[in-house]
Amino acid sequence: MVEFKKGLEVVIVKSLASKNRNDPGRSYQYYYASTGDINGIPLNSEGVITNTKEDMIWVKIKEKVYLFNKEELKISENNKNKMNISEVSTNNSLHSYVFSLATKTPVFVINDRLYVLGEEGNNLEQDFFQTTKQGKKTTHKLVESASLNSLEELAETHFFKEFEEFRNNYFKKVINEIEGTKVSENYPYEQNVKLVDFIVNKVFPHLRNKEQNDEKLENILGIKRVKNNISEVKENYVRNESLFITELIKKVSQQKFQTKKNKKRKTTKLDFILGFDQNSNVDVSKFPEDYKPNSILGKVLEGRNVAIINNEIYALIKTENNGDQSINISETNYSLVSPISLDLVKAKFSFELERKLMLETLKVKVAESKKVNEILGRDSKIKELLEKTIYEEEDFGFMKEGNHYYVFLKVPEHVLKMPDDYVYFNGQRNKDKNKYYRFGETKIGVRIFFDGLNTSEGQPRLLDNYTHPFTGGMNQHVCLGNYNYTATYMLEQGLNVVTLLKDTRRTMLSGYVSGGTKPINPLERFEHKRISLEEIKKLKLPITNINLKKNKPKK
Repeated sequence: MVEFKKGLEVVIVKSLASKNRNDPGRSYQYYYASTGDINGIPLNSEGVITNTKEDMIWVKIKEKVYLFNKEELKISENNKNKMNISEVSTNNSLHSYVFSLATKTPVFVINDRLYVLGEEGNNLEQDFFQTTKQGKKTTHKLVESASLNSLEELAETHFFKEFEEFRNNYFKKVINEIEGTKVSENYPYEQNVKLVDFIVNKVFPHLRNKEQNDEKLENILGIKRVKNNISEVKENYVRNESLFITELIKKVSQQKFQTKKNKKRKTTKLDFILGFDQNSNVDVSKFPEDYKPNSILGKVLEGRNVAIINNEIYALIKTENNGDQSINISETNYSLVSPISLDLVKAKFSFELERKLMLETLKVKVAESKKVNEILGRDSKIKELLEKTIYEEEDFGFMKEGNHYYVFLKVPEHVLKMPDDYVYFNGQRNKDKNKYYRFGETKIGVRIFFDGLNTSEGQPRLLDNYTHPFTGGMNQHVCLGNYNYTATYMLEQGLNVVTLLKDTRRTMLSGYVSGGTKPINPLERFEHKRISLEEIKKLKLPITNINLKKNKPKK
C-alpha cells in the first residue's frame, strides 16, 4: 500500500471526477474539479505533497497548491534516489568492516577498540580467546586493531559522497518543513497570515524592483529607492533563527531509538560452546560503563565491552574464574552474558549515525543558510505585520479594512490636459488648447483573497475619497476599458497583482490622450479642478497625459 507523506514528490497520473458523487464532472476532469483551476493541470505533472487527510492530498505545483484524490497520484521515482543512511552504513562503511567481519570470525570490542582473532597458540598468559569443544581446548591470541573512532572517521572519509548526500537531503527536508510550516499554527488569524505572507513575499519583491518602473514614471513619482522598513526587525530574525535551530537541535538530540519488545531468546548450540547459561542472564544495564565511549558504536554499546560472535553480541563481564571458555584482556578474565541480536545493534547504529549527520547539518548547513534566515525572517516579519492596519514602503504597501487586505500603489499628484480634439456634451469642440486639471495624490488597491486553495486578486479600486475621470468615487472600481484581465491571470502569482496595479496607475496618469477616450467622468465635469499653466510651472507639477518631449521646441 502506497503511503503519501508530506514532502514526497508525486506525479499526477489519473483524473477521477466521474467517481465523485457530489460533483461528478466529466471523465477528463479531476476528482476535486470544483477547487480552483485544477483542471488546467496536465497529466504527468509533478509536484510536492504539502498536506494529507484521508484520501485528500494537497500538492504544490509551480507555486500553487491543488487538491487531488490519492488515486490520481503515484510516488515519483525521484524519491527512490534519496539515499537512506542505513543503506550506506550497513552496506558500505563501518558495518561492512566490523559486523561483516564478525560473520566470519569472532571479533571483540574492548575499551572502544576492535580486537580480532590471531593465530592459534598454547600457554598464552594474556590477550587470548579460549573455547572448549568436545573436551578439546582451543586458544587464539587476540590482536588489537584500530580504535572504533578512527574506523568511523576512515569510513566517513571513504564514503564522503554518500554521507554528504544524506546531509543535503536532510537539509532540503528541513527547508521544506520550514516552508510548509504555517506561521499561524499558534496564531489565531490563519487566513490573514497566508494573505500577508503572499503580499510580502510574492507581491512586494516585484514592486521593489527598480527595473520594472518605466523611466518617465520614476521621474513623475520622484521615487528614491530606500532601505525598506521591514529590515528594522532584522535583529528579531537573528534571534528567531537562533531559537529555531536550538529547538530543532534539541528535538533531534532527544529522539529515542524505538525497539520492539524482545521475545524470550532460545538457548543455542553456541551458548553451550561458550558456556553461556540462559537461566543466569544478567541485566548489564545496571552495571557501570566499562569505558567512556568516543565512537558511535561505543555509544550504541553503552560503553560495554562485547564479543560479536555468529550474528549476536555478548556482553563481557569481568570474572575471577579462568574457565574452559574465557576471554582474557590485559590479564583480566571475562565471561560472556546477555546476548542480543546483531541486527538490533546495526539498526541502532544507523539511527545514531543519522542523528550525528543531522546534528552536523543543523549546526553548519542550516545555521549558515541564507535560505533559512530568509524564511525565519519572513515568519518574524509576518507576525509583526499582522498587527498593522496599514504598512507602506516608498510608493506601495498594504492596508487592512475589516477582514479585507488590499495591496496598494500610490498615484501621485498630477495634471491632465484636456485633449485638443475634446468634444463637449453639447457637441461643441474644444477651442481652448490650454485647459489643465489638477488631481491630488491617491491610492489604488487590489483586494487579495483566497479562492479556496490559492491567492486571487480583485479588480483595482480607489481606497480614498477621491474623484477622477477614470473612477466613480470612494471604493469604486477604476475604469480600464477593454483591459485584458486574462493576460494578467496567466502571469505568476504576485507579478499579476503588480502588473494590474501599474497598468491601472498608468491609465489614470496618461490614459486620457484624445477626445475619443471614454472615461467614466469626462474632464468637463472637473472645472473646479482647473489650474493655469503658470501655477503648474510654479508648483512643478507633472502633466502626465501629454508627451512633453514631443511638444518641446527644438533649439
